[in-house]
Amino acid sequence: DIYRFLLPWNMIKINLEMFEHFLQLFFTID
Repeated sequence: DIYRFLLPWNMIKINLEMFEHFLQLFFTID
């Protein structure tokens, strides 16, 4: 089932985007 494979990848992609955003905030504070 392709949907079962895409779902975790979507979560990983969202987490990476949030992590990237967090890093930007972290570096702009400094």
